[in-house]
Amino acid sequence: MQINNSYSLREISEITGGRCYGNVDVKIKNIHFDSRRFVKDNNHLFIAFKTFNDDGHSYINKVYEFGVKQFLTHKKPKNIQKGTGYLIVKDTLVALQTWAAYHRLQYKIPVLAITGSYGKTIIKEWIYFLIHRKIKTLRSPKSYNSQFGAALTLLSLQKEHELAIIETGISYPGEMIKMKKMIQPTHTILSNVGDEHIENFNSYNELKKEKEIILKNTQFTYFKNYSDTAYRKSIKNNGSEIISLTNKKFSFLIHQKDEISFRNFICCLNFLDQIEFSSKEIKKWCFNLPEIALRFEKKPGINNSIIINDSYANNIQSLKIALENLKLESNEKNTVLILSDPLEKNYDYKELSKIIGTYKISQFIGIGKKLYINKSLFLSPHLFYKDTAEFWEDFKNIDFQNNFILIKGDRSTEFQKTALKLEAKKHQTILEINLSNLIKNFNRYKKLLSPATKVLVMIKASGYGTGLIESAKVLEQNKADYLGVAYADEGIELRKNNITLPILVMNVSSDSMEDIIDHQLTPSIHDLHQLNHFTNILVSLGIKNYPIHIKLNTGMNRLGFDKNEINNLCDYLLAQPELKVEGIFSHLAASEIEEGKDLTLKQINNFQELSTLIESKLSIDTTKHILNTSGIENYSDHEMDMVRLGIGLYVGSKKPYNSTVASLITRIAKIRNIKKGDHLGYGLDRIEKNMKIAIIPIGYADGFKRKLGNGVGKVYIEDSFHKTVGNICMDMSFIDISDTDFNVGDRVEIFGKNNDINKVAKSINTIAYELISSISNRVVRVYLKD
Repeated sequence: MQINNSYSLREISEITGGRCYGNVDVKIKNIHFDSRRFVKDNNHLFIAFKTFNDDGHSYINKVYEFGVKQFLTHKKPKNIQKGTGYLIVKDTLVALQTWAAYHRLQYKIPVLAITGSYGKTIIKEWIYFLIHRKIKTLRSPKSYNSQFGAALTLLSLQKEHELAIIETGISYPGEMIKMKKMIQPTHTILSNVGDEHIENFNSYNELKKEKEIILKNTQFTYFKNYSDTAYRKSIKNNGSEIISLTNKKFSFLIHQKDEISFRNFICCLNFLDQIEFSSKEIKKWCFNLPEIALRFEKKPGINNSIIINDSYANNIQSLKIALENLKLESNEKNTVLILSDPLEKNYDYKELSKIIGTYKISQFIGIGKKLYINKSLFLSPHLFYKDTAEFWEDFKNIDFQNNFILIKGDRSTEFQKTALKLEAKKHQTILEINLSNLIKNFNRYKKLLSPATKVLVMIKASGYGTGLIESAKVLEQNKADYLGVAYADEGIELRKNNITLPILVMNVSSDSMEDIIDHQLTPSIHDLHQLNHFTNILVSLGIKNYPIHIKLNTGMNRLGFDKNEINNLCDYLLAQPELKVEGIFSHLAASEIEEGKDLTLKQINNFQELSTLIESKLSIDTTKHILNTSGIENYSDHEMDMVRLGIGLYVGSKKPYNSTVASLITRIAKIRNIKKGDHLGYGLDRIEKNMKIAIIPIGYADGFKRKLGNGVGKVYIEDSFHKTVGNICMDMSFIDISDTDFNVGDRVEIFGKNNDINKVAKSINTIAYELISSISNRVVRVYLKD
């Protein structure tokens, strides 16, 4: 991340303390903290953070290979390479925050800290949208609201800035006081207090008090009850009129109609009133408040391409973040950057050209008059167009085959058509996969375990319908120890996409064994016949010590070696140098239900007895694993060497703090007014009353079960639930939206954050596993990441 380039490591040490080694007088321009992301040195400082799961110090050599030569870390390296500089401190995060606090004090400007369980990014972006033409404003890029994200934003402050807006997020008790000390805000907004991160606090009140710390000694905006404010909302045909009840009696028209947007907007109004910003200027621009994409969207594109739409902000800083994501996603494949004209008046086009070269973009496409005028600054192969119409005229002549395409620019309708034109499928129904929430859930489960316990993540059935490759990539990046798949084909697909983690194949057939060996997959072995067949292949190939996992039957009575087979199994293994027993495991049958406690503990005891017997007879130590997702939640005392985290990672469980990963979303395609007695859809059933219905383009061929028809199922639209009407058809369904003012195109949530998939499943006497695994391939998977 680019910062104010006025510090060297020597100067930082005078602020933070610590010891300097090597060349420490280089002026730092950028900060780098994630070794997985591509970066080419441009006076970068790499900060080695130590976290619960990892230690950044271990990646210093890797980052050095990128060309980075300045390091802030908590250990002195064994070898100090030529030209490098090191500042060694006790705690790198504390040092970064101390440095950021010092830098903040050099500027006597208003600093707004925005916190809350949700809405922070939208409020920040709306305030910026309303004022940036009049006030030079620094704002947190994307959702950089963590302990170090806020620090990095503060270090970007420069003399030209007249206002800073800092997103402020917390996860644990004691963090907000650190944030407040570092940011030293003059103004604050606390948008709301929900249950995000509630699992890390003793109670809701403790979480609420933690967030409220930021308000002390500031001009703050905090509506504990939004119905008791100086603003009222009135719904109009084209949006909402927000009326101020103060003496000024200004009214503002915004195109959003929902309650959440109203609350976010009045938070903006209250702050803008505090800094005496022109109400006329707000009124001039508020109807054009942008719809904020809080994360990048990843979709399949035409010609086997991948589209990454990151039209969140269009400045140098956000572009660099987006390009790092692009390189992380694409590996060594060709990349395309499609960029619209920047909104900033003093945009540095030479710097843009340098950045594109640094990130080795295969094809740059600039759309807009400003980029066209400056095209001589860019090296080919690059294309420039004066507007989107000119780009579309040449569209068929551009080769997008097998490329990763980053779309970065404004959120105008015309430019966003670029993304639509590049998408491979145009089905209005999508399955949104929030990869950031997948990571959150993964880390929450890890915290239930001892640090030394390994985690195998099951991603069978195409990641339980969420996408095999995407799930695997994000899990590998976040230090999963193992992946598990149902069949060899899935493991082979992972290897073809450069997944290097160990992969356990649960169902190994004789015709897949050579493929398993060729792709270095680990087979699950459950009987002697299967074991003998696999061994014979290893003998024919001259392979020794090939890793396998032995499956035991401890009471589920599906697959696995029984107790009376253990002696024969061990005799066989002792005679076969081709095999190495790397792991032993079993499946729990009823770990998710209270009534299953006796059976579960019996299975665990059986497993411990049999696995100990095998290890003793073979004189080996193995990786033992029996706990599944609900086992982790309910029996973590028996975690052993490894656990298997499954579908609970994707759809949650009985634990209320799991974040929603998958949301099935569609849009209203048509609205009809149906009279009592009219027919609706297939069959002879008649409507029993006058009704307004919405027709939505999703049916049982997409995974919307027929059992959810005729009022059994319900969907979430805006702020309320609405029941199905009539039968679910193959491609569409009907929803009762009587007494609403919904419009064609409005978002409909089949399941997700507001309509819990577990409750949807329970309504038709099934399980969430079945619902999410049955979403058809014609439903486009859209990957979201903060």
